[in-house]
Amino acid sequence: MSVRQSSPEQDGSGNLQQNGRGMKKREKVTFYLTPEQADKLDDLAYQHGKHIKKRINRNDIVRLLIDYCTLAHLAEIDHE
Repeated sequence: MSVRQSSPEQDGSGNLQQNGRGMKKREKVTFYLTPEQADKLDDLAYQHGKHIKKRINRNDIVRLLIDYCTLAHLAEIDHE
């Protein structure tokens, strides 16, 4: 499901990127969304940008969701 690499996220000059929560080292993780999930993620980013007049990165949305996710949320996952 995911591929982890322990390299920091960098801008074009090779520097660590800074977000609203400060400078952090990041791991590259790959995951797959359904087309509907990708559309919803894009829509969230678009609506947020329209609301506050500033673009938001889709990665920032996913990071925020992970930060707020609890075990109770995970109980909703259908395990086959």
